[in-house]
Amino acid sequence: MKLSRRSLLRATTGAAFALPWLEAMGQAAIPKRLVLMFSPNGTVYPRWAPTQTASGMQLSPILAPLEPHKSKLLVLGNLDVKSAEHGPGDGHGKGIGHLWTGTEMWGADAPGSVWWGGGPSVDQVAAEAIGLTTPLKSVELGVQVQASKVWDRMSYRASAQPLPPLLNPRLAFDRLFGPLDPDPAGSARRRARRKSVLDGALAELKAMQPKVSGPDRARLDAHFTALRDLERRIEASPTPAPSCQRPLVLFEPTTFEDLGQAQMDLLAMAVACDVTRVASLQYSSATSAVVFGWLGCTEDHHELSHRPDSDAAAQTQLQKIHHWYAKQFAYLVERLDALGLLDHTTVVWGNELGKGNSHSHTQVPFVVAGGALGTGRFVDCKGAAHNDLLVSALNSVGVPATTFGNPAYCNGALPGLT
Repeated sequence: MKLSRRSLLRATTGAAFALPWLEAMGQAAIPKRLVLMFSPNGTVYPRWAPTQTASGMQLSPILAPLEPHKSKLLVLGNLDVKSAEHGPGDGHGKGIGHLWTGTEMWGADAPGSVWWGGGPSVDQVAAEAIGLTTPLKSVELGVQVQASKVWDRMSYRASAQPLPPLLNPRLAFDRLFGPLDPDPAGSARRRARRKSVLDGALAELKAMQPKVSGPDRARLDAHFTALRDLERRIEASPTPAPSCQRPLVLFEPTTFEDLGQAQMDLLAMAVACDVTRVASLQYSSATSAVVFGWLGCTEDHHELSHRPDSDAAAQTQLQKIHHWYAKQFAYLVERLDALGLLDHTTVVWGNELGKGNSHSHTQVPFVVAGGALGTGRFVDCKGAAHNDLLVSALNSVGVPATTFGNPAYCNGALPGLT
């Protein structure tokens, strides 16, 4: 049975639900996608870096949650954000401002100045090439991003043009899958119509099952089940009162994780439904002050990251935090893989620093999943510039770039990846 990639089920409100990629659609129909994820405050490099042996890559204690996906991972060691050693800004600001742009920031080099990223970020360059036929060129999601400053923005349309992430999963759901209706009654009617559309989709699935392969049946089941479950959880999330104010530092023990997973589910379904082919997820902000109390941490992440290497208790807590972020990346990878998307999606997880207590931009941790970059191994980049990785990421989704960001810090695609 040959299917069109644009087989859509459309609600009367205009919300469209596309099918995931199926074997029946043929190889030529598979689009390339780019997904970025950010986590803050550097890492503990000796506990992060894997080892490469004759028998393969051995993951570190921090990256251990990614073990089930090891064959689809590319872990990059000794990769430096060289551009961040130049131009205005402080350590954290340069880190996140350069992370996906690879060039000096906009603004004066003086304390108290306003800084922004100095060029388009890699996701937006990709979106201009592979996002022109989807409803949204790109989708930016965030998890408790604190403010509107350089430390809180990682995607840029152009120099000094930051793109704010969507922080509320319910509003993000409506942005991705249907227009937001300010009238509560109208919103309830729209949700009822969406439910009806999903019911119809499931009915069509049953009718299609005898005509498609076993793997296609599994993909369809996973696709519609995940979409229905996502809608149920989003609708069940409480709406805070207008007077509600978010705590400045402390968060409820499960809120941060639950919010992040809801955003990852939204991201995966937006990609599966071809709403977009370029997406990003930003966890908190550079200088993140989240207190990981549910992990047994007693102080906020930023404070812990500034403790000296000799502080064994702080090092242990930092390992727990970065291990937790690895679990979140593993969840995102798992969701994309379950929907049959991972092999044709390049997922890059980056950080604004290598080491928090020195604000270094050397040995910055990068992990890549899926895509066409020769996964299943650890690569020692030997101090190469991360701009080269960004060129490789663009190439992996079909963008024929030979340089990215400031060419002074770029030698072309990172060698040995494909």
